[in-house]
Amino acid sequence: MKRWSSCVCLLPVALLYFSTANAQTTDTSKNGSRLLAVPLLSRSIETDWSFGAGGSFTFHTTRKKDSTTRISAINFIGSYSLRKQFIFLIRGPVFFPGEKYILNSNFSYSSYPDRFWGLGNQTKEINEEAYSFRQYYVYLHAQRLIRKKIFAGISYEFQRVIDVEVQSGGLFDVQDVKGRTPYQVSGLGISA
Repeated sequence: MKRWSSCVCLLPVALLYFSTANAQTTDTSKNGSRLLAVPLLSRSIETDWSFGAGGSFTFHTTRKKDSTTRISAINFIGSYSLRKQFIFLIRGPVFFPGEKYILNSNFSYSSYPDRFWGLGNQTKEINEEAYSFRQYYVYLHAQRLIRKKIFAGISYEFQRVIDVEVQSGGLFDVQDVKGRTPYQVSGLGISA
């Protein structure tokens, strides 16, 4: 759909700003896991003001000291804008002992009212019309170490867009814009 990723890009900037100013860090276990949670505030053309929370949960997948395994980090963001746009995102890599396995994941949900002016470079400001949709997204990528510094894996991606609401007879409808009706996409792949 339209430009919702630009809103999400602003949130990590706010996360970095607030994490240096007033972050709350909690040591959640003896193996050095940490939870960082911060309030978020951002502003963009698409969202106006957005409010929410974000953070990161970092942890080791083993209790032993293991210098060959990086720290896993699950990051999350939840945001609601003055334009009634809601985004919730969880993503991050998990590194298993010895880094023989790595799992990258991304889960998100968004409810995103937005605006549309038409297709092409000659759109006019007076053509502005509202539309909205809800979207679910899942991405999983599991990898296994097969040789030194060489991984092979499998990935799965799923996107479902529902509750698409456009102005009947409006530009979004008349110009036959791809994605103006609900859809679902799913795919499986391999990686090396």
